[in-house]
Parts: sequence; structure tokens; C-alpha cells
Amino acid sequence: MNTLDLPYRASLKRKLVTLLLAGLFTCTIHYNLSAGLLEEETSSKSIRLPLHLHSDAKVDPSGVFLDQIMSSADPSQKLPHIRLFDTPQFNDPITFGRQQISNALARMKHHLAFAPMAGAETVAVERRSRLLSERELGNLLINELQADYAEEGAQIEIEFNRPWEPVRVPDEIFDIRISNLPSSGLAPYLIVRFDLTSGDETIGRWQVSLRIQVMKEIWVSNGPIARGSLISQYDFKKERKDILRIRDTLDLKFDENTPDFEAAQGIAKGTPVTNRHLKLRPLVKKGDLVEALVRNGSIRVNMKAEALENGINGQIIRLRNPHTRQYLRGRVTGDQTVTIAL
Repeated sequence: MNTLDLPYRASLKRKLVTLLLAGLFTCTIHYNLSAGLLEEETSSKSIRLPLHLHSDAKVDPSGVFLDQIMSSADPSQKLPHIRLFDTPQFNDPITFGRQQISNALARMKHHLAFAPMAGAETVAVERRSRLLSERELGNLLINELQADYAEEGAQIEIEFNRPWEPVRVPDEIFDIRISNLPSSGLAPYLIVRFDLTSGDETIGRWQVSLRIQVMKEIWVSNGPIARGSLISQYDFKKERKDILRIRDTLDLKFDENTPDFEAAQGIAKGTPVTNRHLKLRPLVKKGDLVEALVRNGSIRVNMKAEALENGINGQIIRLRNPHTRQYLRGRVTGDQTVTIAL
């Protein structure tokens, strides 16, 4: 025997063994298919053939999976959860045929690519959907408006001026984005335009006509209050009102540090109190003879002075020396007291 033939003979032997094993594997697959069984790699049970293709399927954004569009000949058996295709856009169904499904399985080198199929010739795949009701839309709009436009302690309420016709939206988490509110904020009546989005996908655009209220507990007068009356917390009570229709509402907490206020005008019973209804009570009033501390360097002199105008704490007012009739200016420092710096 020629020793040069030995490597060739060994190589030929390996090729023959490989071909015999491949043939045996092919025969085994054909045998199993003809018997109506295919062993699933991840299961101890056999999948009964043929695979049944559904005529339609509804999916979520994660993709189109084998067990969503097909089933085993035995309804009790579940097919593997294998992702075959991307999810279609909302309201844009996609149709897949048997060959497309086999090709997708073959690309993954999955043995079910060779399985016979029955049932529908094609499957129509679309996103799962549900109806968006007026109540749900109202809550979405309120949450969006509340986050961007409501002040602390206020609650936005809305009413639709026209009934909302329910529309189909994806049965999944989505966001709402309001696109047209004025920079000045909310108004009692608004046309609101909004988009619904899911990830990078825009589901649709709509607009609605709304009546809007911003409800908040504010101060309301307990009874009639005369102009110039000294104000106490017992003159007011809290009531829930729409502050969109009441501008500049009084935001005041009554405690031991609250300065004295008086009514700047008459206030009727039940009137929502605004900042223009009150003013700080003057510690010095026009015509009062007040105690004046005159300072000139290290010299301090106390004297009487006539106030020529009202003044609150810290305010500089005009004064007059009642003896010399000289005009002066001084800073209000307390009840009936001023300081004059020369």
C-alpha cells in the first residue's frame, strides 16, 4: 500500500461518516414529520403537527411571536414564544404568509421551519386596541393641565362642551401632549389640541372644546365689613371657589406675626376677598401728633411732630414742627412714633 494514500483515505472516511449521519438525521426528521410529531428542544413533550396558522392576531409593541399567530394541532400544547417580526404601526395591520413565517424560523435555524402548516394561508396582525372614553380622556387632560398650570392647593376641573365620541387607541401605556395652550395660562373656555403618543409613534391628533375651572379654598367675608375697619381672622372664612374668575385672591395666614390690616373699601357678605380689599393699617395717621426722635450724629432729641400723611411701619412720611412750622421727613418706626435723621 502506498503510504501517500493514507491521508487521502482518512479524509474520505470522515466525509463518508458525515454523509451517513446527515442522512440518518434527515430520515429521523422525515419519520417524525410523517408520524405527526416534532420534538421541541426545550420541552419534554412532542409538538403535534401540522401547525395551525390563525387568520388574525393582535399584538403589543414588543413584537410578533410564533405562539400568537400559530398553534399546535393539540390545543393543550403551547408553541415556543419566539419573536418573528416587528410590531406593526397602530391602525396599519400587516399580513404574513406561511412562507414568510417558515423563512423567519429558518433564519433563526429553528427546526419548526420544516413543520407542515394548516389553517389560514395568511395571518393579519394588528396592535391590540380599546376605546378611549370621555371619562378617561378627561382624567388624562386634567393630569396634564394640573402638572403645568395649577398653583399649589388648586384642583383643575373640566367639562366637555360637546360629547366626546370614543376612539380606538392602543391597549397599552401612552402619553398625552397638549400643544396649543396660551403662555398666559388657562381661561374659563378653551379649545385644547392634543396628541397621543406611544414611544416615538404618534397615535393621533385631536381637539376638544372645554369649560375649565380651577378650584381652591380662598378667604370669603363672613359678613359686611365697613371701609377702614380693623381686620381680624374672624371676619373671614374659607370657601372653595373658581379662582379663574377671581383674580388676585388674598393669600394670608393669620398668626401672631400677621401685621394689622384694615378694609380699603366696603366688603359685602360672601365676597371673595382679594388683595385690593385690604391694606396695612397705618401706624401713623394724617393729623396725628406723634413722638419724634431727632438724631444728629450722637445727639438724640425727643419732640412732638404733626403727621401730614398716613404711614405704615418703615414708610417715610412728611411731618411738621408744630412750633416752628418747619417741614421735616421721618421714618415710621412704631405706633405713633417716627425717627428723624438730620
